[in-house]
Amino acid sequence: MKKRIYALKKFLILLILYMLGFQVDKSVALEICEAQLDCPGNYDGDTLVFPDNIVMLSPNFYHCSPTYFKEDITPGSIDTISLFFIIDHSASMSSTDSLSARYHVTAKMIDSLSAYSPASEVGIAIFSNQLLHNYQDDNNAVQLNPNSNWTDSYIPLTRLDKTVGGRSAVDYLKSVIKLDSTRDLGRNLKLVNGYYGQSGRHDGHEGQQNVMASYNGATDISLAFDAAREAFKKAIYPKSKQYIIFLSDGEPQFVDYERRDKINEYRSGDGLPATFTAFWINALQPIPQQIAQMTENIKNNGYSATNMLSTVWKTSGKDDDLLIKLLNITTGSGFESIPSTPVELTINGITTRQFTDSFANLPEPVMLGNPYTTLDISFTYHYAAPWNRDSTNTYKVVINSKPGVPVPADIKISCRPQGRIAFLVNGAEVTGTISDDDKNIEIRYYPFDNVTSGDVVLRIKNKSGSDSLLLNTASNDKYYFAQFTRATGSPLIDNILQNGDNDSVIAVYQNPKIAIDVVREIRRIGPARVLAPVKAWYLDQNADGFPDVIRVIQEKDRFQVDETEILKNQIWISATNGNRTSTVSSVVISSQGFDVLLATPSPNSKRFTGVYQNEQLRINAVTNLPGGGSIGALAVAIEDSMAPVIVKGAFTPGDQPLAGDDTLVVVFSENVAPIQNQSPFRFFDPLSNQNYLMTLSSIKNSNETHTFLVSSITGRESPGSADSIWINETAQVGDVNGKLQTNPANHRALLGRGNNTYSFSVITCPSPADPTTASVPATILNQLTNASPKGIVVMISSNKPIAGIDTISGKISIYDPLGLPVVKDEQCSVSKSRDKIFFIWNGCNKKGRIVGNGIYSAIVKVSVSTGAKSTLKTKIGVLHGKN
Repeated sequence: MKKRIYALKKFLILLILYMLGFQVDKSVALEICEAQLDCPGNYDGDTLVFPDNIVMLSPNFYHCSPTYFKEDITPGSIDTISLFFIIDHSASMSSTDSLSARYHVTAKMIDSLSAYSPASEVGIAIFSNQLLHNYQDDNNAVQLNPNSNWTDSYIPLTRLDKTVGGRSAVDYLKSVIKLDSTRDLGRNLKLVNGYYGQSGRHDGHEGQQNVMASYNGATDISLAFDAAREAFKKAIYPKSKQYIIFLSDGEPQFVDYERRDKINEYRSGDGLPATFTAFWINALQPIPQQIAQMTENIKNNGYSATNMLSTVWKTSGKDDDLLIKLLNITTGSGFESIPSTPVELTINGITTRQFTDSFANLPEPVMLGNPYTTLDISFTYHYAAPWNRDSTNTYKVVINSKPGVPVPADIKISCRPQGRIAFLVNGAEVTGTISDDDKNIEIRYYPFDNVTSGDVVLRIKNKSGSDSLLLNTASNDKYYFAQFTRATGSPLIDNILQNGDNDSVIAVYQNPKIAIDVVREIRRIGPARVLAPVKAWYLDQNADGFPDVIRVIQEKDRFQVDETEILKNQIWISATNGNRTSTVSSVVISSQGFDVLLATPSPNSKRFTGVYQNEQLRINAVTNLPGGGSIGALAVAIEDSMAPVIVKGAFTPGDQPLAGDDTLVVVFSENVAPIQNQSPFRFFDPLSNQNYLMTLSSIKNSNETHTFLVSSITGRESPGSADSIWINETAQVGDVNGKLQTNPANHRALLGRGNNTYSFSVITCPSPADPTTASVPATILNQLTNASPKGIVVMISSNKPIAGIDTISGKISIYDPLGLPVVKDEQCSVSKSRDKIFFIWNGCNKKGRIVGNGIYSAIVKVSVSTGAKSTLKTKIGVLHGKN
């Protein structure tokens, strides 16, 4: 009896487990597992390598009762047919059909057709992103596109009773699908005679259009069906006897660049005979819509009457089941099969006669040893009528247990947590190093299941095994426990565990029922550590005005990397006065101690580079550190090691048109020592993208606020409203403790604007007067451009010169004695000296008509570029005929 491999069943088990989120923990110390084998006959003579946390075999085995195939059909009674196989060799098939059942089925079908219909003809196309044969390597292969330089070739329809190249057609066709034991790029078993080189096209993966394509595991279904169409053009049997068998699992993707527009052509089903698709897919998933659509289109394409037989189904996983189905569909006949039912299964002396349709149910699990377990299997089954007889197969399988190896792909496992061992000192669990000062140790074993009245024995030993103890435990409702005493010294015959230098305590529990169910825990023995910090200070490494690190120096020993998370959760900052908004984000180990990394504060937090009164780094008490020892609650004063930055600055222009009395006020992030440098700051104009400097002299200091007189500005007339200011890193600007700001990237603050205050007065001259004949004084005309020489003048004057960066403007409205406007919001003219504005009224109203005699009211609204506004009122007397 041939050994049959049930590939799909194995695949479906794994896929269902994957869909349920089942995963195997690689940590063998945390769980133990049992493995459920597939049909015993599948492993006959094999050695299976299991991870050593698989400690037993499930009592439930797939029994896979064999089927006898009656092979007495008269040769020639099966229809002669033209049959073309399309076989998917894309990367996804390496998992959905990991045991290559599609190739086994194809080989068996070639053998079956040869035996019972030798005049039938068979062709083959194996595809991925390209066809995996090359006419240049195989004289019988046919180039799909002979007018191109593309290598894609298929195996043409070949009569099974002929010869090819001096050997039988059957042997030749089976050599085309022969597999190596190695894996190719797509992780499928490699085709011995396959072509994996360049196709002549470019790679269809995104961004790879300039790369010449070779086999890459992508899927071009349309390419394979193009080959089938070409092959059937030379079929020797009528269209009603032509068939395609399509063995696949997927949808097209990443087709070669030149074929992108053909990616979905196969769906149309045009020009194809009856097609039977065996689709590798999870039993719980539907057939993909695109495959169902293709099948329906082939049914109705009018190729032949037998096209209506076209169908698609999920594969059952059994090679012979699939073979029978394909033969029956394509030939109308096939093999007569005689099934069997299981009678008795024995594995290593454990026997069962209890079976379901799929499983043999042993009365107990089969325990595994370490490192090898040999399974002696005897399986008796009964064939149905017309045989009515029993038959027995025997198998031998070896299981090798190894740490760290993966679970074989076709093995289903179920796991449960192992028990856990804990060490305690003074009632507190020690998860890290046990201090050499700790002599009395409690050890506990927490089982996975309930605590029973049965005895649990724990073995305690040192690292070298030179001294050990067996501890009989007591129990409560949660765990088993025992006490032991340890000391440092040479082994003695006593009840004390002796440890040497750099030693460990090892505790072991071994399940008396399962030889390789072993729980093992180790704790290092180390000297007590001196961990207390002796110094801490703030650092502002990016000079943004906020501390980003607290650097801590330890007196002697250092915390370990695996203790930093514990330490982080026990650190906080306190101060008598003041509120530091920084919070701890992490702790990292340094050569002298550790650094406390602070989270970036919110944007509205106060920039402060000093320290508050009694500001301290506080650490809560921490016991049983992983590296051994503990640290008591403590507080360390935080020292100031941050340089000042500018919080804000304001430039105020002086009263004089030329620079010399402008001032600059700067507020720092802490008290700053007197500044002697004449260019202590740098400035930036974002509009011109240029830096510039000011020459300054200090005139006033008040804690964080310093005021300077601006002597000159280099590279600019005056600052703009969008300019920024920061400390010149070469200017020796520092706090009162001498910490200088030397970081060129120190915080840039927006340069604000200090405002001058102005007041205005208004006069009218001459008044009363005839605006049509009154002369404007020359002194006024000289201050204006293109001003009218005739009219009544309204003059608005500033109480002081307008600063160089300030401007003034004004609008005037004039009303008649009845309060009706004759001039409305007319723009005034600014004098060349910039400190006066004028309006020369020609005596006309809004319509250009001369107004009559009378007293008119004028309202002037003055605006300053600083934002200040003033409203002035005056009277204008109009008297025609008066000079």
